[in-house]
Amino acid sequence: MSDPMEGNENVAPPGGGNVVVKREAGGKPRVKVYGLHEAVKDAIEQMSGAEDCYEITLDGRNIGEDGLKVLLEAVADSENVAILSLDDNDIGPEGAYRVAELLRVHPKLQIVSLNGNKIGDEGARYLAEAMGSADCKAKLCDLYLAKNEIGDEGAKAVADVLATEGCSLVNVILSRNKIGEAGMDALCGALAENESVEYINLSLNAFGTDGAASAARMLESNATLTQLYIGGNALGDDGCVMLADALKQNSTCSVLSIEGSQIGDTGAMAVAQAIKFSKVLKEVVLVANAIKDDGAKALADAITKTSGRTQVNIFCNELSEELLADTSAFPANLRCQL
Repeated sequence: MSDPMEGNENVAPPGGGNVVVKREAGGKPRVKVYGLHEAVKDAIEQMSGAEDCYEITLDGRNIGEDGLKVLLEAVADSENVAILSLDDNDIGPEGAYRVAELLRVHPKLQIVSLNGNKIGDEGARYLAEAMGSADCKAKLCDLYLAKNEIGDEGAKAVADVLATEGCSLVNVILSRNKIGEAGMDALCGALAENESVEYINLSLNAFGTDGAASAARMLESNATLTQLYIGGNALGDDGCVMLADALKQNSTCSVLSIEGSQIGDTGAMAVAQAIKFSKVLKEVVLVANAIKDDGAKALADAITKTSGRTQVNIFCNELSEELLADTSAFPANLRCQL
């Protein structure tokens, strides 16, 4: 997980080595733990005295099962940890189970990042069951599960959480998984009625036009989502047209990213019409598709007629050299080349 505090002053604790304390402008400390599992054990001892510890980041450290167990036990004993990031540690479904048990008992956790851990459908179910249970104390705002080999069953489990009354999730990342049409349909069905999620990333999964149809139906009724990332799926022109038509009726979605989705001029022209209709659409990403000159011209016309309120990115498409050379053909908010 990226560090929003990068660049702030680092203050090494007494004894140094494994714990870094960062302080905000107001002086609030954040303790970050680094190292392999033996270092984790040492770090936990040092961390135990930090009453205001509220973030633990231990990404890409191959901490092992013992390290994970020790770390999560310490977090469970801490009253203030709100952010837990364990990306790229290959913790697997068993590790996800341990994190799920932590969610049941820790009331302050708000952000959990488990990207790149091969938790699969089983691990996703463990997390979802914990989050959806009546005794779960954690009220997560952000859940990051990219690159985890999650398929339709895991997606359905996450969908059950999104459909839960009082769902607290705001940002959900499920990109680079194996979610197909059935999983996408379940997620979008839940999102259609969800009132908390504002950002969801489902890029680089395994759904196609039917998945786009599910997303389009969701956009027609959802009134909370502001950013939808579903590129890297085989949406095609038909899928793009459905999404564009839905955006005409949607009142909240300001960012749509559908890069690398086999979209040509027909899809681009549909997006152009959506730009003319929508009062909230601020950015559309169409990078690495198959858009040619006619599609680019339609987008340029829509941007010009709406006073440039929407930025469109069409890098790496199939525009002619002649059109690319004509800089007057493109308004400032249509980005067509580096």
